[in-house]
Amino acid sequence: MTDTPDQLSEALRKIAKRGLFSHLSVTCSGGDFEATFRGVTTSGLQFGKHADPVEAILRALTGRGSIRTRAVAPAPAEQSADDIEDLLG
Repeated sequence: MTDTPDQLSEALRKIAKRGLFSHLSVTCSGGDFEATFRGVTTSGLQFGKHADPVEAILRALTGRGSIRTRAVAPAPAEQSADDIEDLLG
């Protein structure tokens, strides 16, 4: 795992240079580190979990962890003026 810090810096720089960063966070839970990454062009979050924080981040950045897609919210139902007036009393 001696290359891991270099791999991490390289991955972070590539993503930043391409302007694809939206979110990256790392937390510790139960003795493991959990990293969460969201890119500006991805439709969900990528997660990485590992005892080593660098490996957890790499897993999240590369998609080697789990990927959870964002649910698309349904369009709001159209309401008539009468419906709104009923709500207002």
